[in-house]
Amino acid sequence: GLITTLGPPRERTRFDANLSPHHHFVCDGCGLTRDFYSDDLSDDLSALRLPGSVSTYGKLETIRVEVRGLCIECAKKDEKKRETER
Repeated sequence: GLITTLGPPRERTRFDANLSPHHHFVCDGCGLTRDFYSDDLSDDLSALRLPGSVSTYGKLETIRVEVRGLCIECAKKDEKKRETER
């Protein structure tokens, strides 16, 4: 109960020692993972409404959102690569 694993493993398993309610941004390019918090009650990802069918799998205890994309550095590299290909 001191750490959790993050997402499906790539080359290695990632662990998260931050047990406070939070979510993750994960870069699909380099694997960079950063925590982010959703404290705005009007847009709280922790209060995400799940379909009723989820309850057929078992008892829901927490909701974690993983946002995936390209970090700033990988996005720059990707843009340079596209410019070179033009």
